[in-house]
Amino acid sequence: MSACKHCGKPLDEPQYRNGKEMKSCPKCSSINGEEHIFYNNPEAFEKALEVSEGATLTSSLDIAKEEGHACNCANCRGGHHKHPGVRCREV
Repeated sequence: MSACKHCGKPLDEPQYRNGKEMKSCPKCSSINGEEHIFYNNPEAFEKALEVSEGATLTSSLDIAKEEGHACNCANCRGGHHKHPGVRCREV
């Protein structure tokens, strides 16, 4: 996998900035191909799930962690590959 042209770290690994207020999406970053793409954390990585009565609500982020997947943003997990985030050099 290629590295970020700004920080030199792998694009396919999530990175954090400003404590953990900003997090990069591995998929958005890999699609961009040049820099990490950051979003507000955890807002951009959460996704509302429909839950039937009596079911336990588990976030898709928790499910992704349990299944061992990289924690991509909610847009990527939903199949919408956009890059409205902030580039690594701007964080």
